[in-house]
Amino acid sequence: MANQQFVIDAFEGEDVGCILELFAACYGGDRDKVPSRAEWEWRYRGGLYGSTVWTATHGERLAAQRPAVVKAVKIGQQQYPAAHFMDVMTHPAFRYQGLFTRLVRLATERVMERGAAICYSFPNEESFPGYLKKTDWVSLDILSLFVKPLRLEPLLRTRVDKRWMREALSSALQPAVALASRVGAMRPAAPGPIWRLAAFDERFDALWERASSDYEVILRRDSHHLNWRYCQRPSVEYAVYAVGSPDVRGYVVLRTRRMFGMKLGMIVELMVADRDEGVARVLVDHGVQHLLECGAEAVACVVPDRPPFGSALRRQGFLRVPRALLPRRFHFLVRVRSAEQHFSSALDPQEWYLSWGDNDAV
Repeated sequence: MANQQFVIDAFEGEDVGCILELFAACYGGDRDKVPSRAEWEWRYRGGLYGSTVWTATHGERLAAQRPAVVKAVKIGQQQYPAAHFMDVMTHPAFRYQGLFTRLVRLATERVMERGAAICYSFPNEESFPGYLKKTDWVSLDILSLFVKPLRLEPLLRTRVDKRWMREALSSALQPAVALASRVGAMRPAAPGPIWRLAAFDERFDALWERASSDYEVILRRDSHHLNWRYCQRPSVEYAVYAVGSPDVRGYVVLRTRRMFGMKLGMIVELMVADRDEGVARVLVDHGVQHLLECGAEAVACVVPDRPPFGSALRRQGFLRVPRALLPRRFHFLVRVRSAEQHFSSALDPQEWYLSWGDNDAV
C-alpha cells in the first residue's frame, strides 16, 4: 500500500469514537491501555492544556495517530511550552508503512513552529526503537526503579512456576527481605503535621516556586497542574499527603495498580523544598504505610537516582533494581529546538527532575 494513499492531518472531529476504536484495535481488551471517553477527554481536552491529534486516514478508516499536548517546562529561570508526545499507535492492518515516522516528524515540526522549546515522550518498548532509528530525538537515561518488597511470594511469580516452591522460598527468604527493606524499622520524625488533601491550593504554588529553583529543567508543578493531574482525572484515584504548616515542605502522591503480576503500591510523585532528605524520608515512610493499608504487595517509585530522592528511598528500605533485572525500561526521549542554544541543558540527564507522574499513563 503506497504512502500517498494516506491523508495526514490534524483531527478536527468532535466524536472521538474512531480514535477509541483505534485504541481497542491496537490493545484489545487491556483496560489499562484503552481509555474511557472521559479519560480521553481529560487527557486531551481537559481545559488546562492545548493539544493536537495528528492522524493518518486511509479512505474512511483511521490508520494511525500521533497526539501532542503542549504543557510547560522550566529551563533555567524561565518557563517555555513543552510538547508531550503520547499514545502513538498504528492500526495492525496499516503497520510497516512508515506512518510512525511520518507522524512523529510532522508533529515535531508543527509544535516547534508554534513555539515549543522542547518535545518529550515516555515511549514503550515497541515505539522506542522507532524514535532512535528514524528520528533525531535523543534518549536520556534518567529514571531508576526503586522497590520495597513487602511480601516476597508475588515477586517470585514471574520466576518460579510451582506454587509450593514459591511459598517455601518466600518463607525462607522473608526475614532477610524484611531486614534489607527495613520493614518495621523506626519511623523518621516528621517536621510538622502530615495531612491528606483533596485539592492543591496556593500554598503549593509557593512550594513550586521554591522547589523548582533546585532544578535546571523541571516540568510544571504548580497548583493548577497538580489539580488537573491528580484531582481531576476521572479513571484513577490518587492519595495525596503533604507535610508542614503553615508552609508546605513537601508532598507525596500514591496509587495502587495491578502491575508486574501483583498489586503494586506506587509512589507516583515525590516533591520537597530545598532538597530536604529528611522531609523526603517522612513522606516516603507515610506513603508506604498508606499503601500497606491498601493491600500493596510491594511499593515502587520511579525517580532519578540523585539526592534527596534516591538516598531517601534507600534509607527507607527501597532497593534500586539493577538494569539487567528491570521488568521493563523507563525510556525518556527529548527533541530540543536546535536554534536556541540555552535549551541545551534539556539534553543533559543530570539537569532534569522527573517523576513517574510526568507520564500521564501512570
